[in-house]
Amino acid sequence: MVVGALGDFQEAIKCHEKALSIDPEFIEAIFGKGMAFGIIGETEKALECYNSALDLDPDFKEAWVAKGMALVGFDKVEEAIECFDNALRIDPGYEVALRKKQELLKLISK
Repeated sequence: MVVGALGDFQEAIKCHEKALSIDPEFIEAIFGKGMAFGIIGETEKALECYNSALDLDPDFKEAWVAKGMALVGFDKVEEAIECFDNALRIDPGYEVALRKKQELLKLISK
């Protein structure tokens, strides 16, 4: 997502859509599109992308974490924790998932 790294996330979405028009199962483009949607605040569209990526590869740990973070925005805490747990089942040492889960548990315990 080079375009996204430069800050034009609408353009990044268009680039991902172009890649997906060539290969609809290009999982990195699906995930990248979801990340771009998430950054611009279109969380429902982001979740659709993460779900599509996970349908293609249920072991895509980054998609589980991104989905969990998106679900937090909808106050779906239990579902978010399940997503982080799924990422940790795939990779027990995945620090991003562990940190996000710990942050969420700390937040809800207050």
